[in-house]
Amino acid sequence: QNHKTKQKKQRAPSETFTLERVKAILHTMQGSRSRIIPEYEKLVADRPDDPRAQALLGTVFFRFNEWERARQLFEQAATKGVRLDRELGVAYLRLGLRDQARQAFLRHSEIDPEDADAHNQLCTLFFQEGDTTRAEQECRAALKLDPQHDEAYVTLAHILDRQGKSGESRLLLATAMELQGRLEAALSQYQQAEQALGAEHEQTAEIKKKIEEIEELVQQMPKRR
Repeated sequence: QNHKTKQKKQRAPSETFTLERVKAILHTMQGSRSRIIPEYEKLVADRPDDPRAQALLGTVFFRFNEWERARQLFEQAATKGVRLDRELGVAYLRLGLRDQARQAFLRHSEIDPEDADAHNQLCTLFFQEGDTTRAEQECRAALKLDPQHDEAYVTLAHILDRQGKSGESRLLLATAMELQGRLEAALSQYQQAEQALGAEHEQTAEIKKKIEEIEELVQQMPKRR
């Protein structure tokens, strides 16, 4: 009994913090910067030893795209054990600090391996650094977790194109464009994929079916004047 109570006590703060963060994000969506920031600055002043208060103020700055202030607060909170590595990674990216961004996303991926977008961010970073092997792994991990992640399809398409797999690359671009609702562009990519992969490819029948489906949808679309 005692052990259970202890466990509950240890877990409760993080649940409270998650709720506080959701509330902070909602506040930034509903209120103005000039009202919200002083409110959370007061929270930090009232709770000077609480890294969660710093992380909440960081979250608010982050939501208002003030990356440098957000970075400072997230870093301060992290030194006291409250880590928001995903947001910190994005702030680093916005500030052009790619090495720090990569490290933050890697830390976040270890803690939350189910976060598809963290894998997507890592895929992009590794690709920009020329590490196509790691990039491909991260993109595929992102798509396994979220098959609707259009950005990951696009980056993976570029990676495969570099490897000389232009048919597979076109197929991925087609999927991304279809997810974005750009049907005419998707149709063109599917047609090019079919041509590049040739009649013998295992996905040819599937691609033909896709082309027919999209052609039908495109025909139903209202004509642009």
